[in-house]
Amino acid sequence: EAKLESTAMDEFLTRVKDVCELALQQNEVTDIFEDEFASLGEEDAVLGNKKENVITEFQSFTDLTYSRNKCVSAIDWMPLRKGVVAVACTEDLTFEGRVNLAGRVKTSVIIVWNFIDPIHPQFVLESPNDVICFRFNPERPEIVAGGCYNGQVVLWDISTYQEALKKKERKKDDDDAAISCIKHAHLSSIEHSHHSQVTDIQWLKGLGVNGNGATDQKGNNFFVTLAADGRVRLCFPTFLVC
Repeated sequence: EAKLESTAMDEFLTRVKDVCELALQQNEVTDIFEDEFASLGEEDAVLGNKKENVITEFQSFTDLTYSRNKCVSAIDWMPLRKGVVAVACTEDLTFEGRVNLAGRVKTSVIIVWNFIDPIHPQFVLESPNDVICFRFNPERPEIVAGGCYNGQVVLWDISTYQEALKKKERKKDDDDAAISCIKHAHLSSIEHSHHSQVTDIQWLKGLGVNGNGATDQKGNNFFVTLAADGRVRLCFPTFLVC
């Protein structure tokens, strides 16, 4: 009781009186228990057809052998070919899981699909490590460059499979057609590779080298790689020399 009649209590009540009065007035004006979402319209009352506002799945691609229970790390369309897309499938592992498997030999794949046959892959590119990113050569789509989780760069040459690919497209109903597994043609050495996973690859346009070693202004004969180690490396495959 002595504290309620003290000077300090009197000063406190005088100081907070205006603030408390304002709060009480606001509570009288505004219903703090009002359901604001009740004033919104019902979902079915939206104008237009609901189906027109939703993007439906057009087509899906799944292979029980190469893509089951795996995650997609990269996608790229094959240049100069209509309806052909490639997908890199990697193991769905946590960082700790990848550390436990470090140093072990395992393969990863890039699956090439054609829209005319969503059940059977056109062919598969095999890699000695998980592929995080890859790119087709814009002018020579038979050349594919990929970046691996361990920092290595891998190249595939599918030129010898082009005719077989065309035959498979003509026999799209052939369920017994075997899936071609193409091994890599070139792989960078560990000492000349990135120290961490390759995050992006880009082919550079505007410079070419002919058989005499002179440069010209055509071709996509080299590419750059970017990795999580903070380095950008320039790669010039010698077999792409014109």
